Amino acid sequence: MKYKNKTNKFGTYTWMMDKNSSINPTMHNWNKVYIKSCDGNSMLGANSSLTYYAGLYHFWRGATIRDEIMADLKKNRGLNSKVKEVVIAGNDYGGVAAL
Repeated sequence: MKYKNKTNKFGTYTWMMDKNSSINPTMHNWNKVYIKSCDGNSMLGANSSLTYYAGLYHFWRGATIRDEIMADLKKNRGLNSKVKEVVIAGNDYGGVAAL
């Protein structure tokens, strides 16, 4: 079956994020985290100052955001040493953050 990507208020997602068991039989009931591209810097930046370029402020804090997402998953959302399997995915620079 060809899957058509879906869009919600968070963005576009593929079959891996779908909760329908006929479309996503393996992971339909798994917890999922979607990391959206945030700074255009491959989620690597940890700059504490602003950069002004082309009329916009750029923060370059993707690494800090990525680290905070992981800290939140561990502290507040049950991601701990008892978890045996994790699938991490994303697109664009959010996919790089998954690495």
